[in-house]
Amino acid sequence: MKIAHHNAATGAVEVRDATSQEADALNVHWGGAKAASKPFVFVGASNTTTDYVSQAVNYAHRVSAALGLTCQNSAVSGQSSTKMLENIQSQVFAHNPAAVCVLIGTNDAAKAVEAGGTPSVSEVVATYISNMRSFITQVRGAGIKLLVLSPNLSQVPETNVYLMAMGEALRTLCIERSVAFLDLTALMAYHQSLGGSTFDDWFIPSDLDKYHLGPVGHGHEFDMIMKSQIRAA
Repeated sequence: MKIAHHNAATGAVEVRDATSQEADALNVHWGGAKAASKPFVFVGASNTTTDYVSQAVNYAHRVSAALGLTCQNSAVSGQSSTKMLENIQSQVFAHNPAAVCVLIGTNDAAKAVEAGGTPSVSEVVATYISNMRSFITQVRGAGIKLLVLSPNLSQVPETNVYLMAMGEALRTLCIERSVAFLDLTALMAYHQSLGGSTFDDWFIPSDLDKYHLGPVGHGHEFDMIMKSQIRAA
């Protein structure tokens, strides 16, 4: 198993083999959602909404359909982890979900880059992890199944420095809390390290859009979630 590592000293992205302990912790055993009368809630930002891809290829709607559940897509374009946490009641608990999947972080990083690097990488990570820790505590505390995806990379190197550090810290948090976790950041970093077009193919084919996943990216997300479901079965 490959995982991505952010070298804080150099800002470089490193892809390495996971230790046996990391591999065991990241071999997700997620039972999925069984209560068909309750929806599967997806929270996050524009890479979970249907603003940039059709519902037919959107990973959230495909996963819900494959599990025989109603998809409640509560994601909001432009949303940060802070805003998502503020809206946890309306976006999550108000729907009485069977399970929750969260993918958030791109806007936390992009806004920091747009602000000229203030706050710093460490400050962004600290705020992000604080928000995610609170989100996990509240959802798990309500007895709801939870699946966490690390933030996806972008085609903007400056933003990826933040996203890599956030993904690594989120991996550590989920391992500590025994939360089902899929390392999308590491998978994308591994594809990027291979060179060629394997990384760029994840995104919408546009020179004007460097952040949004296209059908290939959503397909990879769907496959990751369903493979973890198959292992659990």
